[in-house]
Amino acid sequence: MKKRLLSAFMALALCLTLLPAAAFAEGAEIAESGAAQVTTAEGAERVYGSFNEAWSAAIKSKGSTLKLLSDVELPEEVGEDGLPVSEGSFTLDLNNKTLQGAIWKQLLEVSGTANITIKNGSLVNTQTGPAATASSTNLVALKISGGTVALDKVNLTSGINSEGKHSSALYITGGSLTVTGSTFTGEVGVFCENSGTRPALSIADATLNNGIFYWVADAQASDTAGLEAIFADGSMLFDQDDKYIDLASKEYWLIENVGAIFFYTEKCIVKPHTHKVVNGACECGATFAASVTQNGAVTYYKDFNEALSAAKDGDTLKLLKDVPGDVTATIDKAITFDLNGHRIYDLTVECKIILKDSAGGTGKIAEWLRVENGLNIGDLLDEGYALRNAGTGAWYGETEQTVGNVTVQQAPITSVTLTALNADGTAASTSIPYGTTGGIKLSASCTRQGAGKLSCQWYTIGGTLQLIDGATEPVYQLPADLSGRVHLPRHLHGGRLFQERRHHHHHHRHQQDRPHRRADAEHGDADLRSGTLRHQALRQAPRHCQQQGRRGHVYMGGQHGQAQRWFV
Repeated sequence: MKKRLLSAFMALALCLTLLPAAAFAEGAEIAESGAAQVTTAEGAERVYGSFNEAWSAAIKSKGSTLKLLSDVELPEEVGEDGLPVSEGSFTLDLNNKTLQGAIWKQLLEVSGTANITIKNGSLVNTQTGPAATASSTNLVALKISGGTVALDKVNLTSGINSEGKHSSALYITGGSLTVTGSTFTGEVGVFCENSGTRPALSIADATLNNGIFYWVADAQASDTAGLEAIFADGSMLFDQDDKYIDLASKEYWLIENVGAIFFYTEKCIVKPHTHKVVNGACECGATFAASVTQNGAVTYYKDFNEALSAAKDGDTLKLLKDVPGDVTATIDKAITFDLNGHRIYDLTVECKIILKDSAGGTGKIAEWLRVENGLNIGDLLDEGYALRNAGTGAWYGETEQTVGNVTVQQAPITSVTLTALNADGTAASTSIPYGTTGGIKLSASCTRQGAGKLSCQWYTIGGTLQLIDGATEPVYQLPADLSGRVHLPRHLHGGRLFQERRHHHHHHRHQQDRPHRRADAEHGDADLRSGTLRHQALRQAPRHCQQQGRRGHVYMGGQHGQAQRWFV
């Protein structure tokens, strides 16, 4: 009974506020009984007894502010299209009051060139309808098809059907909208005519009590980028438990003949948030595929290809999780590419990059690494690092241009030194005449990093490598008859380093063992080469080592039973 009396009283009060000023008792102040006040841009104020009159005056007065002085109920005469505005530039200050009405389509529609700011109050469509009527285009609180709208601290509530289901509190098909500090009871509906025609939204912080739908007509793929764009920079969508909602998740997208539609039907919140990423994830629940560091600033990306597109020369692109599936990536910018312990399937490199793995070599290029435009894989690595086959443990040579199933590892040997001594223990000349062998003692040593057992083997080189039986110590005495047994070239540079991989039979698609190759490294620039193996770390190792004569061979037993031979 109390509720009915209160409702009757409120209805009577609203009716009285909508009566013209002449209907009030003689001597009553207009300011006390008016519905709204309009203040012009110049500061002139006028109180109106009729909201409709105030509304019309505000539209005509550019830069004006219309402020409610009481709650307003739109009369039935407004019609099913509600309160329209297609021109003018003004502010609607609800003044903590409510503008409401039982309107079949929408309480308020903004279109054309109108520019309106609505703040501090509520817009409520009180219309109810049968079960089938709570669609996105009926019983709406605010519809925007054009113009410019800003909502600041506004509560928007749609009408409901007989089952209590809300329609759209906001339905926008065009124009632009910014939202701060507002609440929507009834879904937020965004309709795009196509992927190239979208309304411009910027929602900074808001509560969406009935969720959101985003519909791109005729699209046959999810439009994550377009959806993300409706939120202001730095603002994101969270569920009611404050967990990040991944807008790219397939569980929220429906692809039909009519287009691509994102649905999230539960209560959610839009708010500013800065991700604090640890191991590719934020405590809010967001996960990322990669990061790009530019001038010390780190940007996180959910999609690897987006990160690759955003990276510029000099940037560092770091994987934060495995690149899914059989993605083939091409890098054509001079970046640092950090596997960071993760996997990528196939990679083509078209320019000089730095390839690394900050996780210590646990990352992998699972299928193929191809290097083009005259580059070799050795051109991609930091000093002290090399590529190693993830399956066999074999090291790959720096001159290769196509290798498979590789990891980036720290090279176990960082330098090799060859010295020569005369019979009396004095240092031998760095230039030994051809055929001079007696009395010369060769010594080989290396600098290494990491654990591993070292052993030696000396070889002769005369067109092919010949193992010298029993020559397995770091020190080797040249025999007097060596020149008769082995034909040595007249000029040999001890600074040339070669590396040989013992054959391990393994199956690798399109990969064949290639003949052992050698090449000079002038002035002691070490070049470790075989068909599929290289130690980048030795590139600069023996600058001080240019001894002519026999080649030294240092052997180190590598991991997984792999043998590494270092020729000096």
